[in-house]
Formats: sequence, structure tokens, C-alpha cells
Amino acid sequence: MFKKIILAALVVTSAVFAQFNVNVGGRAAANFGTFVGDLKDPGWGLGFNAGVAAKLDVLPIMSVVAGVEADLRRVSNEKTEEYEGVKASGEAAYTMWYLDIPVVARFNVVPMFHFDAGFVLGFNLAANYRAEASVEGIKIVDIDESISENVNTFDAALTAGFGASVIPGMLDIDFRFVYSLTSFAKNDKAEGDDDESARHMRMQLGATFWFM
Repeated sequence: MFKKIILAALVVTSAVFAQFNVNVGGRAAANFGTFVGDLKDPGWGLGFNAGVAAKLDVLPIMSVVAGVEADLRRVSNEKTEEYEGVKASGEAAYTMWYLDIPVVARFNVVPMFHFDAGFVLGFNLAANYRAEASVEGIKIVDIDESISENVNTFDAALTAGFGASVIPGMLDIDFRFVYSLTSFAKNDKAEGDDDESARHMRMQLGATFWFM
């Protein structure tokens, strides 16, 4: 009985995909990002995101592409200074995990090439801050702590980019620029926190393999 239910579900799903011309695939990308706002010289960092994507053809030259992705965002900055013969160095790094839901309109104006524009809804899963500092090789600061309680859960961003179908109908590559509209810094005014703004900005280079 259970096998019959699974078979029926597969038949119905295949029929829906065939009727509406829906493609399903897996997407992975490397992202290079930083923070914009009130944080001074936050640096840049390399992360990645991976998940599933679905493409619905709306018009011959337009599709809607949506996905669900796990997104690792990392930003770090390292400095070394020397004063009166004394050498000091330090590094600070933010590491954040998000669950992203990107939705973009894809325009195939030129065969094999496309342009994307849309939005990304992000939900913070975890956030960590690490800082190290040393003077003449002696470590004087070593911090590694969760900052999830200081990070807003929701992140809304705009995205735009372009790409190409390397293997039409099977493999796409794309470049996307993502700019957050909301600050991830949670300001508790009841505790006297300053109204600071810190938003994500990142660039993604990814590939999508359409297997259905």
C-alpha cells in the first residue's frame, strides 16, 4: 500500500512538472562578502552556499527561479602594527550560518545567456565571533563566543546578476550580487545600545545542475 502511495505521488509530481515545465536541480556557490554600515573596516571573507533550486518557465524569455540554501557567511580582518620596535598583531572574524530562500526572475534575452533580478529572504541559524591578539608572539586576547543573541533572525536582501547555460537544460553558471536591506545587528535600546547598522554585502559565483 505504501509503495502504491509513493508511486502515485511520483506520477502526480511528474505530471505537474510536465504541465508547467518545471525544472529541479542542485545549486552550489562560493561567496565573497563584507559588512556595510557602522562597522569600521570589517574586512572580507570567503564562504559558500548550497541547496536545491526550482525553475518555472513563465514566458519563452522569462523564468522564475527559487531555491532553499544553506549559506555560510564569513568576514574577517587581520592587522599587524609595529610601534617603537614592538610588533603587535590581531585578527577578528565573524562566522554566520543562514537559511536562504532566493527568488529571482530570469530573463533569457540572448540565447544561452540570462540576467537575474529578485530578492533573498534569510534566516539566521547561528553566529560566532572570534578574536585573537598578540604582542611579540605572546597571545594576550583569545575570544571565541556565540553572538547569536545579538544577531537579528531575519535578513532581507536584493540580488541581481547574470549567467550562462554551459550545457543547455543541464548546467548553468551564474554570478550574483546580493545586498541586504536590513541590519543584522540587534540593538537593545532598553539596555542603552547605540542604534548601529551592519548589513551583509556579498558576491556569489555558482553553478546549478538541473537533474529533473
